[in-house]
Amino acid sequence: MPDRVDDSPPLDFALYGLSDSWQGARWLAALEGKVGTPLWAAWLGHFSNDAAVFTGSAARTRHDELHTAPGADRLSQVAFTAAFAMSNFTLPAAADQRPEKVLDAVVAEVEHAAAEHHRWENASWELDGEILAAKVWRFAGAWCAFTDTLTDEYLFAYGIGVEPDDLEFSKVTDTQQYGFSRRQRLGPAALAEIKKPNLPRPAQLHEDHRKLVS
Repeated sequence: MPDRVDDSPPLDFALYGLSDSWQGARWLAALEGKVGTPLWAAWLGHFSNDAAVFTGSAARTRHDELHTAPGADRLSQVAFTAAFAMSNFTLPAAADQRPEKVLDAVVAEVEHAAAEHHRWENASWELDGEILAAKVWRFAGAWCAFTDTLTDEYLFAYGIGVEPDDLEFSKVTDTQQYGFSRRQRLGPAALAEIKKPNLPRPAQLHEDHRKLVS
């Protein structure tokens, strides 16, 4: 599982969020990287009514160096990053509703799905007027997706309450709308200070979770 970070240098790769057509709350949701080292990914949250979308941006070279062994399928690791982030979102928040055997089964399912990324649904995204091809996987009432068509970053997303096809993205030029400065060092303390909406979480396991351990 990805490490959490503490006082890492400011982000040195491009961030992508939903375009201005999305009306709702925005915030810096999560950071990926080792303590004190350059981050390899960041997630931005978007919430409106009953719909939520999280967009992830990863430094392409750094992601590959950290997660892809020589000769391994690079896109399987990219798909895993998207699917693992989404799978956590589908689980109940209460610890007593997340038995260990379910968590283990979910990780195994995510690994299997990532290895089969070529079977994922096709989707089209728009990024600042450019059409991008994306791949989508659905699980436990949510979906996750990724595109590897950008030169320097991977773009991920996962969500609920809105369909993944035809989402509109923009390169983030003003991070203040997400509650932080592009120039600041980032870590748990910075995340804790950012105002976040009260997102609804499942009260119990989804049928897809139960099937994995039945």
